[in-house]
Amino acid sequence: MRRSVLVATLSLFLVATLTAGQETPPAEKPSPFGLQMGMTADQLGKIDREISPYKFQLSSVSKPHSDLEIYVVSAPPKAGLCFIRAVSPDWKTTSDGSLLKSRFESMKSQVEGIYGKPYLVDAVQSDSKLDKPKDWMAALLANERTLMARWSAADDDLPMKPTIAKIYVAAYALSPDTGYLAVEYYFTNYVQCEEEIKSQQSRAADSLQ
Repeated sequence: MRRSVLVATLSLFLVATLTAGQETPPAEKPSPFGLQMGMTADQLGKIDREISPYKFQLSSVSKPHSDLEIYVVSAPPKAGLCFIRAVSPDWKTTSDGSLLKSRFESMKSQVEGIYGKPYLVDAVQSDSKLDKPKDWMAALLANERTLMARWSAADDDLPMKPTIAKIYVAAYALSPDTGYLAVEYYFTNYVQCEEEIKSQQSRAADSLQ
């Protein structure tokens, strides 16, 4: 089930080093889906469940997107909110992925209107046998095709807003005729956030020895 993808990120495309920016006044911070960098768990609103340490699925957000329905965030106590993953409903499409591609293009265009043209990956692996138009969804399902857009100041020299390090929009397949989109925001405190989570996990493991 796609619920298992909620913990996953686009780490294949994420450069490990994210440069921390200067402190930005709260009023000037971007608030995708009504969420701002540094928010504590208590400030996130109603939490549906904790998927893994400090990774929470929210019951709702104050600024929902009409094409997205599940919102997952990382927010350890010190760093606060550093990551958002928003997931669309499951959409039925044809084997050529026409509807999913159309949904992707719409989402990409909306982000593009704010941050400019992204780095785009829209390709099938060179050794894939699923390279025909009718095989588009099958190739996506087999992880032999990628449809992904990335916005990043560090990687793509794009004018990102304060506190936003990277944004991804990507398409995924659940079956040859069903897919969904995921939108991810990485804030400039993401590395600090990950280090805090790893440190907490390490301390927890040490207590078992």
